[in-house]
Amino acid sequence: MAGRTGRLIPSAIFWLICLLMQPGLVSAEAKSLVLILDASGSMWGQVEGRNKIVIARAALDDLIRDLPDASQTALITYGHRRKGDCKDIETLAPLGPIDKSRLMEMIGSLNPIGMTPLTDAVKAALSLVHSGENPTIILISDGLETCGGDPCKVVSEAKESGINFLLHVVGFGIEEENVVQLECAAQAGGGLYFDVKNAADLSVALAQAVAQPTAKTGGRLSIKTVANDQLSDTAITITRRGETATLAAGRTYTGPETNPRLFTLPAGEYDVTIRGLRFTGDAERRFEGVEIFAGESLERVVEFNTGKLSVKVVVNDKLGDAAVRVTRSGDGSAVAERRTYTSSQHNPALFELTAGTYDVSVKPLKSKGSVEKRLAKIEIGAGEAVEREVSYGTGKLSVKVTRNGELSDARVLVYQAGSDKPVAQGRTYANAKNNPKQFMLELGSYDVVVDSLEINGAPQPRFENIELDARSEATQAHNFESGSLELAALFDGLPVDAIFSVAAVDGGAPVASGRSYARSKALILAPGRYRVSVKGVKLKGDPKGEAEFTLETGQALQQRIELKAVE
Repeated sequence: MAGRTGRLIPSAIFWLICLLMQPGLVSAEAKSLVLILDASGSMWGQVEGRNKIVIARAALDDLIRDLPDASQTALITYGHRRKGDCKDIETLAPLGPIDKSRLMEMIGSLNPIGMTPLTDAVKAALSLVHSGENPTIILISDGLETCGGDPCKVVSEAKESGINFLLHVVGFGIEEENVVQLECAAQAGGGLYFDVKNAADLSVALAQAVAQPTAKTGGRLSIKTVANDQLSDTAITITRRGETATLAAGRTYTGPETNPRLFTLPAGEYDVTIRGLRFTGDAERRFEGVEIFAGESLERVVEFNTGKLSVKVVVNDKLGDAAVRVTRSGDGSAVAERRTYTSSQHNPALFELTAGTYDVSVKPLKSKGSVEKRLAKIEIGAGEAVEREVSYGTGKLSVKVTRNGELSDARVLVYQAGSDKPVAQGRTYANAKNNPKQFMLELGSYDVVVDSLEINGAPQPRFENIELDARSEATQAHNFESGSLELAALFDGLPVDAIFSVAAVDGGAPVASGRSYARSKALILAPGRYRVSVKGVKLKGDPKGEAEFTLETGQALQQRIELKAVE
């Protein structure tokens, strides 16, 4: 991305000075500069909480303030006077000696309201070129052409007619992914396209645009990208040798207007990164130490030969929903991932990959307990189409839980037989909609644990080695037995607030505990022999009480425990 450095830049001139100080770059002599500023209604849109027009004014003020006093400048704007008028284009300052205060005043008074007639605005700029010697034109726009024109065609025709100029395009906060219209115009004009996302980027882009050499003073780098003998869409990033700050960037798309992608660069050595955009795998090429000479052209053709991989997922002889993940064999780095769903629109999952060796993992999404299946070392050759199919079988496990013969609320955990990590879990509730609880699982052997959510301290039975196959539904039922206990604490014959604990007489941790708040406390317990310990809350003498009782299945038992002060 052109102009991206990740650092805050207080002024465009900082970068301009840095650029001018490097060997092989343009001199600090005054240039002829034509600025085309977007003043369409969308410039009131915000970037990082500030209006784009406000950001543009500040960046241009910095640039204009620090231009050499002998500069020749012009200012053209559009969309600042009338809504919906594609003819609203005005040359605010013709090409001539720079009047910095006047230029900044005019820019500051613009009120964006209109359309984006890029093509006619470029024509207006080109009409001024004969008055200057090989000027640099900088077009700043936050959108694409909205008046039906073709800026790339106009720029190309102007170059073919022999007009000398350099056109850079700054796309400021453009949301559209495809900006071939602007990239093409910049390339046809011998310049660069800058993708600007914030204020710092804009300052850097303007400084770089002013500092860029012309075809006479710089060298040309041409990069053509192809895949299987067809023009290929790629993103190109250029940095100075050994540096990280982007000096130039561009996208090739798949049309001859921008592929090969042309860059005019100062003489020097560069690192070039080319990243494929429409396929995955080994989708990056890098050239280090590419040397550019003034007045010369260097051409590179970069190939991304690809093949296709098709992965079909079948569950019980029907298209199955699964996550398909492709990794590079050897280092295991992620390449691509798709979801098959259950329709032929997505299943098989299709991948276009650069030629190489890949591993594939498949994980079904709608059947619990499914084991991830792996396909190793799949060779993808240039122009080849490789097909793979992964099949799974699933079955249904149904778990019914009751308490004293009535549907009961419980948590059900399902494990691969013998394992201690559940592959599925669910809740039965006490209604026929969810009870029995049903699970779709890969065929195999499973253990089921049932945990009652109604009975205090109930055991958690585990049913082992339940075989699940595609021919029949596996079922498991469990009935919990229980009784009820109504517990109250009394002191001097009156109900009082107390803390209680209920534990099995034969030992072990309490199965229930809580506080009565001077009311009866109802508990559901499994049948058995219990001991209740009770302690009064904020009562004189810290009275306590204890009782033992036996609870049988279906029994409703009341316990009134008289507390006595501790002597």
